[in-house]
Amino acid sequence: MTATASKKKLTRTCQDTFTTARVVTSLEKAWTAIRDAHPELPQAVLIVGPGTLGKHPVWGHFGALKWQHGTDRLPEILIAGEGLNRPAPEILTTLLHEGAHALADVREIKDTSRQGRWHNKKFGALADELGLDTAKDESIGWSLTKARPDTLDTYKTTLRGLEKALTAWRHPELRASSTRTTSNNGSTCLCGCPRRIRVSTTVLDLGPIICSVCDEYFTPDQDGASS
Repeated sequence: MTATASKKKLTRTCQDTFTTARVVTSLEKAWTAIRDAHPELPQAVLIVGPGTLGKHPVWGHFGALKWQHGTDRLPEILIAGEGLNRPAPEILTTLLHEGAHALADVREIKDTSRQGRWHNKKFGALADELGLDTAKDESIGWSLTKARPDTLDTYKTTLRGLEKALTAWRHPELRASSTRTTSNNGSTCLCGCPRRIRVSTTVLDLGPIICSVCDEYFTPDQDGASS
């Protein structure tokens, strides 16, 4: 290819040829490598899709029994296209994070609550088993994960394959900014049970409110408080 050709201006009708096949294949190979290290993990359908359509952007998602293959039901692991511009170790971390959810499903362990947003201590233990360090976030629990150095060393061949395949990513959805009017009725908050309470903003700002049943904080319900 000449220098002139390589610098052609890309437009809506003039684009370089690209398919997601290579990306998906590299993700499938990475999942296979993870399953080789942790045989209890299930086979899964790997897909690339949007991660910014909902209120809460995600890097990935695990869904149990989403696909039918013959007489078998298979889980799904979605990797958000918006996150494919991250370094390969971060993509691997996302796969391992979703692997922790898959392991919870296999063992019938409830590792999340609040529509899957709050990650409890059981998730943290499973993530640790797969080679991730976890940190607690006050809004989403032990969801913050990072692959340990020895974990990255275990998957160094996998990381090289991901690095070669990650050549494109999806642009995030554009959202119109909106200002929410403060309700005089206060905020609806959920714990890990989940139980629901309503408290005034003033009371909530005084400090954490802890559920004595699940020992987790009550935090504002971001999916929409009751009117």
